[in-house]
Amino acid sequence: MKLNLQFIRHLAQAAVLICWGFGIYYRLDTLVYILLISALIIGNFFCGWVCPFGSAQELLGIIGRRLFKRRLRMPRHIQLFLKFSRYILLFLILLRLAPPLLYEINGYTSFLFTIYDLQDKIFTLNLPALLMLGYLLIGIFFDRPFCNYLCPEGAKFGILSLTRIFTLKRNHEVCIECGKCDLVCPMQITVSQREQVRDPQCINCLECVSTCPRAGALKYGYSGILKTLSSFMRKIFQKNSE
Repeated sequence: MKLNLQFIRHLAQAAVLICWGFGIYYRLDTLVYILLISALIIGNFFCGWVCPFGSAQELLGIIGRRLFKRRLRMPRHIQLFLKFSRYILLFLILLRLAPPLLYEINGYTSFLFTIYDLQDKIFTLNLPALLMLGYLLIGIFFDRPFCNYLCPEGAKFGILSLTRIFTLKRNHEVCIECGKCDLVCPMQITVSQREQVRDPQCINCLECVSTCPRAGALKYGYSGILKTLSSFMRKIFQKNSE
């Protein structure tokens, strides 16, 4: 079951990259908007399953892991601050205060339109393309560097996913706190320390679920937020009626 989960995800990523290679990825705009809206309920599946640039980074990460047998990790105390950079960039872009370069690499189509020209069928080497290629190369050593620190599109999906009704949950009674889930998380989320992973950085790749050695310790399902909210509202109404 664990193997099938990641196998299906990698098939989805491969399909997207093939679509991009044939120049038809732009026709999947409808799917992107559906996933953007659905992030409010089920969380961010776009970045972990559909995004072509995220998939490309992950592919190079797999190659890097085979070559070097290990991955570099950002120190946790630095990661705590750097992870906010993509939200700051999104805020600047929305206010039209960001540097012009960021507008050229903004959005999920950045990998498509900055590196490959669909009309002329040629690769370009402008500054945005070089920046994107640079992040791909860094991806050989670090997990998803662009996703972690610079992608405003991922920040958008992450913010919307804060309201999700379905999310990743950890059963502390089953969990042995081995920390393997933390080590495989490409967004460096400390999964082992949470009952529910309601982190805007989460891309729902479910690598933690696939790696967990204890069946039932991690699972994706109903978060119970509606029940909690309903109970909270009931208490408020009871106090007002007294």
